[in-house]
Amino acid sequence: MIKQQENPAIPRSRGRLFLFRITIVLFPIVFLLSLELFLRIVHYGDDYSLVISRSIKGKEYYQLNRGFARKYFAQAGIAVPELVTDVFEREKGESTIRIFCLGESTMAGFPYEYNATAPSFLKDRLSLLLPRRNVEVINVGLAAVGSTVVLDLLSEVMEFQPDLVVIYVGHNEFYGIYGAASTIQIPGGRWITKLHLRLLESRLYLFLRSVLISLRLMISPSEGLDKRNLMQQMIKQDVPLESPLYKEARANFAKNVGNMLDIAAERRIPLLFCTLVSNLRTHPPFRPLANVNNADDYKQLIAMGDSASVRQNHSIAAIQYSEAARRDTGNALAFFKLGTALYHLQDYEAARRAFVRAKDLDALRFRATEDFQQILIQTVNGKSGYIARIDSVFALHSPHGIIGSELMTEHLHPNIEGYFLMAKTLAATILEKGLIEKNGQEMQLITDEVVWNRSGVTTFDTLLGSITISFLTQQWPFTDSKLPPRFTPSDVPQAIVYEYLTRKLEWREARYLLSEHYAANGQYDRARAECRAVEKVRPFDYEPALRRGDYYLAQNNFQAAINEYENSLEAEENPFAHSKLGLIYLQQHNIPRAIAYLLKSLQPVSDHTLSLPKNIIASNHYLLAVAYAQNGQFAMARQYAQRSLTLNPDLRQAEDLLRQIERIKR
Repeated sequence: MIKQQENPAIPRSRGRLFLFRITIVLFPIVFLLSLELFLRIVHYGDDYSLVISRSIKGKEYYQLNRGFARKYFAQAGIAVPELVTDVFEREKGESTIRIFCLGESTMAGFPYEYNATAPSFLKDRLSLLLPRRNVEVINVGLAAVGSTVVLDLLSEVMEFQPDLVVIYVGHNEFYGIYGAASTIQIPGGRWITKLHLRLLESRLYLFLRSVLISLRLMISPSEGLDKRNLMQQMIKQDVPLESPLYKEARANFAKNVGNMLDIAAERRIPLLFCTLVSNLRTHPPFRPLANVNNADDYKQLIAMGDSASVRQNHSIAAIQYSEAARRDTGNALAFFKLGTALYHLQDYEAARRAFVRAKDLDALRFRATEDFQQILIQTVNGKSGYIARIDSVFALHSPHGIIGSELMTEHLHPNIEGYFLMAKTLAATILEKGLIEKNGQEMQLITDEVVWNRSGVTTFDTLLGSITISFLTQQWPFTDSKLPPRFTPSDVPQAIVYEYLTRKLEWREARYLLSEHYAANGQYDRARAECRAVEKVRPFDYEPALRRGDYYLAQNNFQAAINEYENSLEAEENPFAHSKLGLIYLQQHNIPRAIAYLLKSLQPVSDHTLSLPKNIIASNHYLLAVAYAQNGQFAMARQYAQRSLTLNPDLRQAEDLLRQIERIKR
C-alpha cells in the first residue's frame, strides 16, 4: 500500500486564517486607540478638567476651571453655567481643612455671586471659629444639574483630599441636565447615561460628539440661536405627580444618593447632605393641572372663593377653596388658595399642609416634592450619612413656620439672609457632628455681626440679586409675556450693576467703578467696602488695598493709608504702592524711607501691567531728586532731576530744582 503524504500547506493555511481573523478583530481597536492617542497629543478639544494649575507668589495652587461645565452642556445654543474660580492649595497643609460644596444653583448661590453665597459664608464662619486652621471651602455648585452630575463630580473631587463634602441636590431631578423631563438626555436609561459620563473622558468620544452637533446645526441652523434662558431651554414636558416619569426620577434620585454615600464610605470621607428649601407661602404653582370633567364646577368655586377673599372674608373663601380642592384633588391652585385663606385665619398647620400639597402638585417641577425630601433623609440616615436640616431652620425663621419671601428671592432660591442662615446651619451641624478635626483647638466665640462684617457683602450684591430676579420673573414661566425683560436704573449704583449684568463691564471693573462713585460723594467707608469685596475674591491682587489707601489719603488719614499701601505690597509686589509710600514719607520728611520706596518704584518689572505710566516715572525721578537734595546729596539730586527732564521736558519743577542746586553749588 502506498502511504499518502500530508499536504504541508494545510497547517500554514489554518495559521494564516487565524492570523487574518485576529487582525480583523484587532484592527478597529488599534485604529481607535491610535486616533485617541493622536487627539490627546494634539490637545484636541477644550479643557474639561475640574481644576487648572496656578502659581501664586511662588506657591502652587489648584483653581476651579470656569469652563468645566461644557463637559456636560455641549448642545448648540445652550446657556452654559460656569464655576467660580475658587483656589486651593496643591499640596494640602497640615493645618488645612478642605471642604467641597457640590450641588445645583442654590449651592452655586444664584442669583448672587462670590461673597454672598452659602459656601462663602460657611468659610467665613469656620475661619472665625477656628482661627488657627486654614479653612478652604471650594464651591463646585452649578445651575441646572441634578444628582446624576453631582454623583459624577463627587468621584472627581475625592481625588483632592477633601475633609468633608457638602451636597445640596434634589430640585433638578426633572429638568436638570440628564433629568427625566429634560431636553438634554441620553436615550437608554440610567446605565447608558453613566456610560456616557465615563466616555466623556475620551477625546475620541468628544470629537464624535462635536461632529454630531455640527451636523445637527447644518440641518437646523436655528438650533444654535436659542435666546431663551436656561430654565426654558431645559424643560421638555410637564410631569404629573405619581406619573411614570415622576416615579422614574424618584427611583433614580434614590439610587444616586445611595451611590454617593457608598463612594464616600469607601474613601472614608463624610458627606453632609442639606435638606431642601423652597418658597411655599408666597409663590403660587406654575402649572396646576385641572380635571376637565369638573372644570366648570371647579372654576365657579374658585371664583366664589376669590370674591370672598377680596372682601377679606377668609372663612367663606376657605370653604369655597376647600370644596374646589375636593372636587379636583389634583389641582395645585385650589390648594395654594386654600393655604392662603387658612393662613389669614391663623390655622397655620393646616395652611402649611395645603401649601405643601400645592407645591407637590405643581406639574412644572422646579421644586422638589416631599417624596424627594423624605427619600433624601431616609437614604442618608439608612447609610449612616449626615443631614443638615436647612428646611427646619428656615421654617423656624419664617413667620408661623412657613417659608416665604422673607428668606427666598422667588420660588426656589434663598436671598442673602437665607444663604447666611444656610451657612450658619451647616457650620453648626459640622461642628456638632464632629465632621472636621479641630486639633484640640477651642472654638472662638463669635456673633453673626462679626461674620457679616467679614463677608464682604455690599450694596453691589443686593442690587445684583434684585436686578437678576427682576430679569428672571419677567420671563416664562413667571409670565406669558413675549417681550424681552426690561430694567431702567434709577441711580448710579443700579446703572453700574446693570452694566455688569449686561456684560458691558467686568466684575472687578464694576466694583471699582462703584467704589469711585462712593468716593466722589464722600462715602469713603462704602468705597473701601467695595474694594474689600474684591480683595476677598482676589486675595493675591495688589489693587484693592492700593485703592483703600488712596481713599484714606483723600481723608488725610496718612497712617491708615500707609498701612493699606503696605498691605498692597504684601498681597502682590507692585511699583504703585512703592511710589505712593515714597511720596507720603517725603511729605513727612522721612527722607531715608522716601528714597528707599521711590527707588523700588523705579525698578523694572516683568509684568507690563504693573508698569508705572511714563509721567509718573518722570515725577518719581523728580521726587528722588528732591529727597536727595534735602539729604545734602546734590550730585544724586542733579542726576535724578536731569533724568526726570529727559523723560518729561515740560517738568518745570525739575528745572527749578536744578537751578537751586547750581546756586547752592556756587
